[in-house]
Amino acid sequence: MQRKIGVQLQGWLMIVFLLAVSLNNNRVLMHALATTNDESTKNILVGEHFKQTLKKMGQYRNRFGAPVDVEVQDELAFVASDPGTLLIFNISDPTSSQLLSTFSEERTVSQEDRAINDFVPWIEISGNIAVLADYDKGLLFINVSNPTMPILLGKFQGKIERFTVQGNFAYVIDRGTAHSAGGNVFRIINFSDPTRPFLTGEINRTQSGGYYSEPVFSKGYLFTSPDANLVTIDVSDPSNPVEVASVDIGGGNELAKVGDNYLLVGSDRIGESSLLKVVNITDPLAPELLTTFETSAKDIDCIVATSSTAFFSDTYRHRIYIINITDIEHPTEISHFNNSLGINFNIYALALGEPLNEVLYCADYTSGFYTLDVSNVRQLALLDYFDTNGKAWRLAIDGDYAYLVSKPAGFFFSHSRLEIINIANTSHPELVATYKYPHNGIMDVAVADGYAYLSIAKIGLQILDVHNPTNIVLVGNYTYQSQIGNFHNLWFDTKLKFCYLTHDNYGLFIINCRKPTNPTLNSHIQIAEPGFQLTNLFVEGEIAYLTSIGYDGIMLIVDTSIPANPVALSWVYFSAGLTDIFVQGKFAYVTTWFDTLYVLDITDKRNPVKTAQFNNNWGWTEALCVKGPYAYIAQIYGGLRVIDITNPHDPVTIAAVIDDYRGFCNDVLYHDGLIFIADGWNGLEIYQLVTPNNVAKILYSTAFLLPTSGFVLVLILIERKSHIKKRDLKGT
Repeated sequence: MQRKIGVQLQGWLMIVFLLAVSLNNNRVLMHALATTNDESTKNILVGEHFKQTLKKMGQYRNRFGAPVDVEVQDELAFVASDPGTLLIFNISDPTSSQLLSTFSEERTVSQEDRAINDFVPWIEISGNIAVLADYDKGLLFINVSNPTMPILLGKFQGKIERFTVQGNFAYVIDRGTAHSAGGNVFRIINFSDPTRPFLTGEINRTQSGGYYSEPVFSKGYLFTSPDANLVTIDVSDPSNPVEVASVDIGGGNELAKVGDNYLLVGSDRIGESSLLKVVNITDPLAPELLTTFETSAKDIDCIVATSSTAFFSDTYRHRIYIINITDIEHPTEISHFNNSLGINFNIYALALGEPLNEVLYCADYTSGFYTLDVSNVRQLALLDYFDTNGKAWRLAIDGDYAYLVSKPAGFFFSHSRLEIINIANTSHPELVATYKYPHNGIMDVAVADGYAYLSIAKIGLQILDVHNPTNIVLVGNYTYQSQIGNFHNLWFDTKLKFCYLTHDNYGLFIINCRKPTNPTLNSHIQIAEPGFQLTNLFVEGEIAYLTSIGYDGIMLIVDTSIPANPVALSWVYFSAGLTDIFVQGKFAYVTTWFDTLYVLDITDKRNPVKTAQFNNNWGWTEALCVKGPYAYIAQIYGGLRVIDITNPHDPVTIAAVIDDYRGFCNDVLYHDGLIFIADGWNGLEIYQLVTPNNVAKILYSTAFLLPTSGFVLVLILIERKSHIKKRDLKGT
């Protein structure tokens, strides 16, 4: 009996020991899982939970946003780029600007604020502090004492429209919380301790009306123009700013000072030339409108001036104008300057630099950072051009290379580029070659058999020889001079060597590319349906699926077995424009302008049937890719979303990622077990769909099988080894 008790006691001690070991091992395992689930494996979304996760495997990013503002201090230029990026350049040699560093605050995006993309950043410098205004995100105070390593010190929340800095104070034009009432707010922010900036005083016009424009500090006073008036604000007491003087100048939106005694005010007029006004502020308490000069410009966007010359940009005419103000009361236009690169200027900010104000620095929204020699005001000269790149737009993959198309920000077709990126090592993609097309927008790309096929918005088709991806050679063109509209997406049939090219006004072009050096038109399908704007397509054998992005979305299924005599098999109508289509098996998957995914049974091509309508609740879908049980959706505001389509009658979101507010997901491809996206300012990103580890099974084995024998410990170890082995295999 005593021996049996002893054996039982030993048994229970063994059980307790094994349980402790097992629980400890599980804690270790849980810790390992927790530590491996770092930022790269999180679904960085607010308020949503998914069954699976997306792990970032690699990224190629060589784009920094659209320049909006520029400030120069000694040998440094600080450029604020939309959306919310700070670039710091060494400009000691104005002919060769060197990018020293970038700063961009990563922020998660919730469904509620997914559409807030009008950040409009501005930059001001005070000593070693760069103050970056990031619109709805407020002011960021950044230490730039080491320009190669900017460090965020503090923030001040607000809806910043414009601002200026003097000493330790920021004078801010804030939209406020009641902007619909007809005015905005002037605020003074003390940042003597940049880690804790605080509001000292304000003038609130949201109730009384009047919108303050760009603020300019001079002679100890702040000048700005709410509506028709120029006002002087006494800021000597930061806790109590007061409007102390006003003069009716008939309105103005851009201000710049000339010395201490004069202000230049730019004023735009609908349908007429812009005006340049001169205001005498010798006595800040009695400002006086001296003269109004009618310019040749249509839209004055920014002004800078020396004592003798004023420069201002016009994004309507895409020029820089030079005005002689030696006689301040009688300005005269000297000349204007167009971009010598053949790219339209869209300059939102100018800054003068040393020596002797002979260098002009330009922040160009669509092109990048320019440096101009203005020593001869009658003939400006381009010294340097730093391309900040456009948004990653379209994507193709062939073998170990990704072909990434970048187009300018906004709706300009001024220039674009194709970047070829080696993705053999997915964790470190590397750029190997770039093809620049400065005259128009590259809208899509397809790659096959050593050739890249480019859809060019206003031209048609270009064919590049990329057998050697490091040496791109243009070998063929198909040109169609369209009067209106643009070419958009293309599809390349690798069997027939036909390129299907869409045009939103002239239908579908089927181009024979069997001789890449001499592509010829095989047939042209003109679609007569009113409101049909062809932008996308999917080709499967002899069947082409065409989609319209018009206000009423339409899918057209066409039999192209006889290219000279195509036959329309069926039409399907939707309530919104269609953005992309993908066909797999007997189902077609269609996305709309907004956030709806439709699934259609196309077994009978003459009678497609909608089987499901799935709403993502995030916004504007740009591209779609389907592989096996999953649909991969690229959304401008919603990032990358993975939809389980195992049951085509009931699609379900299982994973999603939007890495930060910069991201605008424009294209998606599935290739060799990985997901590739063209993500706006973030460039090429590579993800892998990850299934959460099954910890519950191990805990179950521990809790219920352990008391039987020590064999369970062996079982647990085997399971864990098996799990680790699978994980290692996935990583190879």
